[in-house]
Amino acid sequence: PEISQLSKKVYSEEIGYSEEQVLGHITIFPQGQFVAEYGSKIVGYCASIRLPKERALGKHRWKEITGQGYASTHDPKGQYLYGVDVFVDPSLRKKHVGARLYSARKRLCKKLRLKGIIFAGRMPLFKKKLPLFKTPEEYLQAVLDKKIRDPVINFQVRHGFEIIQILKGYLPHDEAS
Repeated sequence: PEISQLSKKVYSEEIGYSEEQVLGHITIFPQGQFVAEYGSKIVGYCASIRLPKERALGKHRWKEITGQGYASTHDPKGQYLYGVDVFVDPSLRKKHVGARLYSARKRLCKKLRLKGIIFAGRMPLFKKKLPLFKTPEEYLQAVLDKKIRDPVINFQVRHGFEIIQILKGYLPHDEAS
């Protein structure tokens, strides 16, 4: 319940995780789920599943690849760890909670001897920068060239991840990206 409540605080009541979805994550692939605690309070959550390379790297949307957020698409033989989600209590951002969750995911990948980690990331400032950059590709290149900053892309690149492709429509409700 606390993970579900945190997701609704981070995202919104409408798009946060239900308790049933979180239970799906924990039941289907317990090793792939991590929480960050501060005191006795959950302040961050990281959800992952295993997928074959073709599925993880193919064109997809979040709902399809995650089984509507229940992690039901998990393939125990999948060679890649797929990042379903990572979120942190807004009051504790910039405290390295997200970095610790990403590190836990990397350790799991090594422990399971998987080939890598694949996930989709948002571009939360793209809509605001539309007057400057007409396409997601132009925006992304400007971030990579360090002409502008994007909190999600900069965080992911700083932690050693590479951009492979842009997934248009990945989160249809995410108008900012």
